[in-house]
Amino acid sequence: MIGKLKGLIDSYGEDFVILDVNGVGYVVQCSSRTLQKLPKVGEAASLAIETQVREDAIRLFGFTSDSERDWFRLLQSVQGLILRFHAVARSLGPGAPARDALDAVLPGWVRAALPQPAISSVIAVFLGVVGVVYGILTRGEAVGLLVEYGFTKLNLRRVYLRVHARNERAIRAYRACGFVEEGRLRQHVWSDGAYDDLLYMAILRK
Repeated sequence: MIGKLKGLIDSYGEDFVILDVNGVGYVVQCSSRTLQKLPKVGEAASLAIETQVREDAIRLFGFTSDSERDWFRLLQSVQGLILRFHAVARSLGPGAPARDALDAVLPGWVRAALPQPAISSVIAVFLGVVGVVYGILTRGEAVGLLVEYGFTKLNLRRVYLRVHARNERAIRAYRACGFVEEGRLRQHVWSDGAYDDLLYMAILRK
């Protein structure tokens, strides 16, 4: 497995860069944000690499830091969890509580994905992608279920999330679940062609 590449920028594509490492050109898939951070053709660059091996290809994904690569790995893991959640929920039948499906898939994923000190961050990630569960739960139901799981099964003291200030629908759902605003980073994120505030919201175990 390749974990890091260091060489010269050979050329750029729409969503990739070719990195020349001692005469061997590696095609590395990158986000537009990562590509913008890289130097000009012919200059030296170093990329943290995530290697994905499939039956028909080996794909390399490049990142400017190890932390960015770690978030990519976590996102891939969360997406797999959501798909499994769907499958388990359907197998249990329409009358089964969604909590049963969550109990079936969450514990093993938490143990495998992150060390225990990062559990609160795991819940924050879930809240960020919970919209994928639409069709089985509403946003408010999904958030409430995850918060309950964090407090009763993981013994968390608090659960937090971040949300764009313009996302009023999500904010209403979070407030209905008991979240309160703890902080605001003004004009912190660029979204849909304009700067937006980033809100930090949290709920404490009673």
